[in-house]
Amino acid sequence: MKYQFVIEGPPKTKKNSMRIFRNKKTGAPFITQSAQQKAWARDAVRQLREAMRISDDILEEQAFPVSDLVNMRAVVYRERATGDLLNYLAAVSDALEAAGVIVNDKQVVSLDGSRLDKDAKRPRVEVELMTLEST
Repeated sequence: MKYQFVIEGPPKTKKNSMRIFRNKKTGAPFITQSAQQKAWARDAVRQLREAMRISDDILEEQAFPVSDLVNMRAVVYRERATGDLLNYLAAVSDALEAAGVIVNDKQVVSLDGSRLDKDAKRPRVEVELMTLEST
């Protein structure tokens, strides 16, 4: 089965401007994603959930979450040629899991066809999931 999604807006990597905070109780430092990445992730989850509702209406059955192993093809259209593909793919696969598109991002066993591109006028991520035969 094949599923396609488009996440509109400038994509942000998980390692974009990491922030260091201290635990209020222990004082131990910890690192977290930037406010921009967290905002992108929230919006990506919202867009993916909306797309799933539309897909379920069309399919007339509950198709999500996908529990099979999948190939994820993600074409990341950025505003500028910055960031690296693997960090973008990590952010996308985490958003797919958080939205309930897939059960766990460990199901993504192949990234065939994923690439970076540039589109300053319409930054986005085009995602295609293809279920794979279980072995």
